[in-house]
Amino acid sequence: MSNPGYIRGFDGLRAVAVFLVFIMHQSHVLYEMHVGYYGVWLFFLLSGFLINSQLHAARVAIVSGESTPKRELLAFWRRRFLRIFPAYYVLLAVTLVLYLVAGKSVAGFGFHVFYLTNVYYEYLTPEFTSIFAHFWSLAVEEQFYLLFAPLTLFVFWLPMRMTLIALVVVSLVARLVLTLFGVDEMLVYIDSFVNFGVIALGGLTFLHRDALAKWINPAGTSGMSVLLFAAFLASIVAIDAIPADDVYLRQLAFLASILLSCAMLASILASPSGIFTALLEWRPLAFFGRLSYGFYLYHSYFPGDLPLKALTALGKRSPAIAALTDRIADPAHALLASVVQIGSITVSFILTLAITYLSWRLIEQPALRYRHARPPRGRADPNAPMVPKAA
Repeated sequence: MSNPGYIRGFDGLRAVAVFLVFIMHQSHVLYEMHVGYYGVWLFFLLSGFLINSQLHAARVAIVSGESTPKRELLAFWRRRFLRIFPAYYVLLAVTLVLYLVAGKSVAGFGFHVFYLTNVYYEYLTPEFTSIFAHFWSLAVEEQFYLLFAPLTLFVFWLPMRMTLIALVVVSLVARLVLTLFGVDEMLVYIDSFVNFGVIALGGLTFLHRDALAKWINPAGTSGMSVLLFAAFLASIVAIDAIPADDVYLRQLAFLASILLSCAMLASILASPSGIFTALLEWRPLAFFGRLSYGFYLYHSYFPGDLPLKALTALGKRSPAIAALTDRIADPAHALLASVVQIGSITVSFILTLAITYLSWRLIEQPALRYRHARPPRGRADPNAPMVPKAA
């Protein structure tokens, strides 16, 4: 059965986004290039587009008298919680047990439970290296859902467009202030208010999708989408060339890359039948995109050096394997080291994909069956005054 809310190409873009995050965390060189930044921003834009489309539909239902703000808010939160909570809290519970058994520190665990991971790493600890660190982006999204959804569904005198624009402005101010005060680039990257603006840009892309699509890609061809995607990838390389101490230029370049991603989304919307969109809809890629949430959750649990660690452990019992690990570590055998690294990353990818698929079948899909279970809409109070329509 077709999904009326499905947008062609978006699952493929999710696959690209999560792969950028994965490859950043598995490769030292790509970590230094921060390629995962762009994947997370792409996730935020896609999420902002889709979430605000749902909230806009809810506002329409409220305005027409078919529903109420409370009913729509609870329905919205239920859908998001059933999508996000099950796998997340199962993973947290399993990790907590393993950490306690191993005698490892679980400092800050309560922040992860309450989706405050980015707050913990930004303000309370100097370290940003932890098996929980990548949860920061999930925390930002959850904070956005909890704060923005009630504002959108209850404060009808404030147009949705103006709220989103205000968030973008607040985001720009936060980015500037943090940079002025010398806050580390990574901490600016994980700040809630900075990223609320990226999610809001996705929402503005939804509200102005038709105008943007016609302006950016008037011919509706795949050529523009390919060009913008190539420019998106090129921006990653170009920004890496900007010196780390040129903080203002780097932040401007980050903003330019985010806007480029918005243009790419609009261009894909303008060419749903184009070749580039068809490539993004390639079934293995699109399916990987549908698994992207779980893959993001689990990918840090299978580090790229896991096979090499296993070889090192085996080398204590086997002189032949020990000799092999010595050769891998020898700078004179850089080609061998590169081959081993690629193989290790591939093994990490396969292991992560396997556990992701099991999670999808055993945890996420069963929960999603209840996501759209809700009381039928109906005029809760026929005598209640109509809320003024506002986009």
